[in-house]
Amino acid sequence: MSDEIVRTFKLVRREDETGVSGTGHVADGAIFPDGTTILVWRTEVSSVGVYRSLEDCRRIHGHGGKTIILPTAPSMAKHIAAWEESNAKEEERERQKR
Repeated sequence: MSDEIVRTFKLVRREDETGVSGTGHVADGAIFPDGTTILVWRTEVSSVGVYRSLEDCRRIHGHGGKTIILPTAPSMAKHIAAWEESNAKEEERERQKR
């Protein structure tokens, strides 16, 4: 494992597709130096999710750009850029399906 720090973020829902998590700040997350990403849900019935990467987390919880991550530290900038790029690609794929 490298000497990098754990990077933290907030998961923010612009729109709640499922009616479960609500909107706004719905989860807190952390990315470990090996890429493992965790989410701790702030819902009434809380749970913790563990993912191999931020990308895996985004594929499950991104909902085509309806969910964003906000860093709690400036060091998250490269991860946010990757998340937003992935969201844009997913949104384009969804538009092409229609």
